Amino acid sequence: ERWEGAPLATNAKEAIPVGSGNRFVPEPLELVTGQFVCNMEFLLDVEFETEAETMEHKVCESRCRDNPGCGFFWHGTQHEATTCRLYSNCTA
Repeated sequence: ERWEGAPLATNAKEAIPVGSGNRFVPEPLELVTGQFVCNMEFLLDVEFETEAETMEHKVCESRCRDNPGCGFFWHGTQHEATTCRLYSNCTA
């Protein structure tokens, strides 16, 4: 909101909520796709899709946002089950 010029890209500046005073939680950023996961030492929680609850990407993202210790999440298929993994850190 208050930054001008480089290194701030125009599209990044547009993502800053007006009136936020630069204090906001940005949208998630996909860092990697494929067969990458974070180290197990940083694993906080693993949740699987059930008949009662679907495990969509947005649900996994929300679980991470709601967990103060979560900094990264992985959403994908593991053993034919949709899975959400929450991580405190990621060095992969």
